Amino acid sequence: MTLEVSELAMQHLIQKLQGQQDYLVALRNQAGISAAVTGLIAGVFANFLNNNVGLLFSNDFLGFSILGLLALLSFSASIVFSAMVVVHFSVFTFGFDAEKMLNFGAENDFEKFYSKYIRDGEFFFKENEEKIAQAQNKLLFAMIFGFVQIIPWVIMVGGIE
Repeated sequence: MTLEVSELAMQHLIQKLQGQQDYLVALRNQAGISAAVTGLIAGVFANFLNNNVGLLFSNDFLGFSILGLLALLSFSASIVFSAMVVVHFSVFTFGFDAEKMLNFGAENDFEKFYSKYIRDGEFFFKENEEKIAQAQNKLLFAMIFGFVQIIPWVIMVGGIE
């Protein structure tokens, strides 16, 4: 591999990692929006219940009616999955340690330098892709549970006489 091709590959790799970082920020923003929509749905339907909180609470299970419990569990699950995306516990790698690069570059020629960091970067990219896929799945579940809560809410609101 020539030096020019190595430089081009390194630039391409850095752009790919930057793209992943930008996508992760957007995904976390979407998770925040999902949590807000979940809260909005619960708030609107709870407002419809108005003074009929007996539909939400009863002696069925832990002080909740079955429908109230389903609404609460789906609401909670949506918020938890959204939070797991926003506050991600995985460590992502979107760049390189400059100090290590300087030390490695001083001891080796540019071909070895680029070759090592291109391989490392591709490893980081693949590892990040797996973690991003996990975050996407959590966001999907957050949205599903957020909209599933509508079913028990509609049934409870429909029971108002």
